[in-house]
Amino acid sequence: MPDRFDPEFLLPRGGANIELKTKRVAIIGCGAVGSYVVQHLAAAGVGELRLVDPEDLANGNCHRHVLGVNNVGIKKVKGLVEEFSEKYPHQICLEKAQRVQEVLAAEPAFVLEADIIVVALGDETLALELNRTLGARRQIHAWLDPMGLGGHVLSTGDHRGCFECLFKRHPDYGLYNAASFAAPGQSFQRSFAGCAGVFTPFGALDASRVAGIASRQVVNLLLQKERRSLLVSWLGDRRSFEQNGFRVSARAQSFAVEEERFETAFAADGCPVCGSRQP
Repeated sequence: MPDRFDPEFLLPRGGANIELKTKRVAIIGCGAVGSYVVQHLAAAGVGELRLVDPEDLANGNCHRHVLGVNNVGIKKVKGLVEEFSEKYPHQICLEKAQRVQEVLAAEPAFVLEADIIVVALGDETLALELNRTLGARRQIHAWLDPMGLGGHVLSTGDHRGCFECLFKRHPDYGLYNAASFAAPGQSFQRSFAGCAGVFTPFGALDASRVAGIASRQVVNLLLQKERRSLLVSWLGDRRSFEQNGFRVSARAQSFAVEEERFETAFAADGCPVCGSRQP
């Protein structure tokens, strides 16, 4: 009997879901978190992935990215498409090595035709802009707090509650993300002497964990196992963060170490993005 490599055999045998074969997901941002989302969704059997990211893989990111040193200097999306098209040949994996604003202006269908859009940018300003642009489309936002402090995933369903709802205004520091475990008004970017650029410190274990939560939410929404808007947060070990002189938020102080919390009551009254949806 010849070996079978068709998706009808491979997907169920490998723990994937054959129902996902017809689904399409766009991933905006293919850095550390986004690359693990691509890996998880490809393995889960999502039929088509559309990747958007303009950047090359830098050597400093190799230990927290799915791709390794053999892809340094190559566009992240190109490396990921090659990696997973070879690993899962029955899957469609497309890429745009451009800024998401450029893709939405020139070829909006590349993003907007997706059943779900995952935003894994590490840039709150751009993520807010995308949330407003995408409006009622199903989105999942995934991001990390620095130094292993924790991670967050927000998924939008049929009910109120979106990325915009998380932001409050502080009298001294301006707009801040109230879901964060880091107190507002702090900067976490670091640099190495003699090296160009700055980076926000977090590791592959953190990136993979938050990507796993985000990917599970993608699957739950695609299979209609979840219809609510949901905020999932997990708190890591605070000690390193605080030993480096940083302050945790009041929200972090309400969590136990390694606690993972699921919340649905986070919608902001009068939100201009999701306020018209059902409660």
